[in-house]
Amino acid sequence: MTTLTANPLASPAVHASKRALRALLLAQRFSLGRGHTQRTMQRWLESAAHQLNTQHAGATVALYAPHKGEVDVRRLAALIHHPLCLPVVQDAANSPHQALQFARWQAGDALAADRYGIATPVKRDWIVPSVLLVPCVGFTANGLRLGYGGGYYDRTLAALHAQNTNTCAIGVAWQSARCVFDADEHDVAMDGVWAL
Repeated sequence: MTTLTANPLASPAVHASKRALRALLLAQRFSLGRGHTQRTMQRWLESAAHQLNTQHAGATVALYAPHKGEVDVRRLAALIHHPLCLPVVQDAANSPHQALQFARWQAGDALAADRYGIATPVKRDWIVPSVLLVPCVGFTANGLRLGYGGGYYDRTLAALHAQNTNTCAIGVAWQSARCVFDADEHDVAMDGVWAL
């Protein structure tokens, strides 16, 4: 499903700091508007649902609530037959920047905005997902993810791998988000990227 298009940011000659690259990719995302047709989005959703239903049957799937123009993967809820959950930031005052936790969720459940403005389940029934759909600001050809800079998904994936959970992490991004950057020590590669 990973479809990559030509992007000047994908050139090895383009190396920028992650902060500068993030700002550039977000500006590019917002300038593109919503050029994807409903038909294109529906085909992508059906393809993603097919892969989840056939390759990850019965797995608990972590979706995410879209933020800053991300692909809305919650629309998969109507197409897949899996237990679902959404990520929740659980920073404690004395221990900031923890790994994400995941609360069970199904379409129609009450959501409330967290301190970042991201919708999270009001009811907190915690669960460990087997498959994580991970939003990407940018991604590399070898599966590295550029996020918003907080490191939440890197810490989460590292914690899940340390627990030997066999969690599969699939990045979700707009095709224009393919880029090149140098990995930091804490970066955790995803198992694949589904680009729209």
